[in-house]
This record gives sequence, structure tokens and C-alpha cells, in this order.
Amino acid sequence: MIVRKYYAFVSSTVPCVGICLLSWWVDRLLVEMGHRASGVKLCTHNSLQYVQMHCCMTVVAVLCQSVWSVSVRHKQFVREAILLGIEETPCAVHLYLLQIGLCVAWTVVVACLIDVSPWLCYDWLLESRGAIAAVALASVVAMVHLEQWLYNWTLRRVVMATTFEI
Repeated sequence: MIVRKYYAFVSSTVPCVGICLLSWWVDRLLVEMGHRASGVKLCTHNSLQYVQMHCCMTVVAVLCQSVWSVSVRHKQFVREAILLGIEETPCAVHLYLLQIGLCVAWTVVVACLIDVSPWLCYDWLLESRGAIAAVALASVVAMVHLEQWLYNWTLRRVVMATTFEI
């Protein structure tokens, strides 16, 4: 399935993280248009006004996106299990943990590479954002392939177990 439709970017970032990204751009637009409160210390890199709020919102968005994508993946897994004739849904916690990892990794990539990211106000991240994004992107590739393999392995294992029970 074209490696989970382009390395699961959409399923790991839409809708929650996408809304968060949109808020970064709206804040930057308002700053550029001159709607800036006086006396507010701004980040010198990208002039976002509410850096701490955006960082907290990003963490909440990743948590919500993780719940969203795990529930979607669970529904897919249950549907395939039913189609294969499996009556009891097997344990798939390992798949759900990888899905959470994908959400975090894609958010790290986006937060490091988009110039309106509030995370770039932290010097340690700004100085090494290329390396951090590369590691996160490599982990996305690894997690997608591992998740696909574990998905198929779990279904095969349960089908074999139910076949031998009959």
C-alpha cells in the first residue's frame, strides 16, 4: 500500500497537529501585520508572540493526534481480523506504540523544518535542527516498515493459531 500511503504522514498529523501548525502560521501572520502586544519579549528567530502557549499546544496536539491515529489503526486492525475470521482481537499494543511514535516523529520533523515553529525559539534546537529532523525522519522510515511487518506478523500468528484449533 505504497508504504502506508507515503510513510503515514497524513494519518500522523491530521487533524490535530495540522490545526496546531495552522495556529503557528496565523500567529506569525498577525505579528507581520503589526498585531503585537507592546512589551512582549519575542523570539528573535521567527517573531512568534505566544511561544510558550504554542509549545504547550503542540504537546496537547500530539497527544490528541496519537489517540486519534491509534483509534483509526485499531479499527483497521479489527476490520482485517474480522475479515480473516478471527473472533477475538489479538493484542496489538506494539502496533499502537509504533503509531504513537510515528505521531511524535512526524511532529518533530515538522517542528524542526518549518520556520514558524515555536520550538525554534530554543537555541539548542535551532542549532541542531537538521540533525534532529534527520534522526526523526530516519525513525519514521524504520517505524513504518517495522509497523507493517508487525501488523502482518500479528495477523498471521493469530490466523495460524485459530487454524490449528479447529
